[in-house]
Amino acid sequence: MTIEIPSGSCRLELEDILYEKADGVATITMNRPQRMNAFTPAMTTNGIRAVEDAGADPAVRVLVLTGAGRAFCGGADLAALGGRSDATVIDRLQADLSGPPSMVRAMRSLNKPVLAAVNGPAVGAGCDLALVCDLRIVSEDAKFGEVYAKIGLVPGAGAAYLLPRLVGLAKACELIFTGDVIDAQTADRLGLANQLVSRDEFPESVRKLARRLADGPPIALSLAKQLIYRSLSGDFDDSLALSRVYTALTLTTQDHKEGLAAFREKRAPVFRGE
Repeated sequence: MTIEIPSGSCRLELEDILYEKADGVATITMNRPQRMNAFTPAMTTNGIRAVEDAGADPAVRVLVLTGAGRAFCGGADLAALGGRSDATVIDRLQADLSGPPSMVRAMRSLNKPVLAAVNGPAVGAGCDLALVCDLRIVSEDAKFGEVYAKIGLVPGAGAAYLLPRLVGLAKACELIFTGDVIDAQTADRLGLANQLVSRDEFPESVRKLARRLADGPPIALSLAKQLIYRSLSGDFDDSLALSRVYTALTLTTQDHKEGLAAFREKRAPVFRGE
């Protein structure tokens, strides 16, 4: 039976994920801690449902993605394939590996800020999921690995596009060709982490940044996100032209008026997404 996702605040335990909405922040927690939150078809289906709900719910201003237990996401569940025939393994892998690209595409399409709270290892498709998020808070326990080459595969969920844009072409080639797993400190040095925090500080750091994003002007942040990503595939003049269009749109919003009033009155603005 499909559980309906209500609008407004809620906390739902769906198959293989937890989904919570409160105070403008939606949180998807991949919930297979016994398997390092490795992907399943149910995780993909329910994850996409949650992403689409976060996009459609006007009360949601930011989406947080994290993992239960000690891992962020371990990618495909290779341990579940032990002892099976080659044909069965291929069929199962094709099914499992078709899910992460759909999840990544849904997250990339979300016109709201997406924050990865990388609490532990993010490998394979789990690394791809972290890369597609707009921002990454990284615990000292985190690890990142595009490990596809180690099992004779190519990056399957966006890393070939995302990783060079984040760390540069040469380093992306190195990480993809070798399948090396890097620690949190190396990820921070390469620019994958917006914040690197201790294990103890991690939950509060995630909460603070999510709150800061949720308190921002929703229309302006949505348009800014679109402007950034559309600019990646255009030239400088295209970006300037689109910026003029989006600036004209935001100039007409109540949030812009509120921002100006708050500046004059030396107070924090209260943005309502209007």
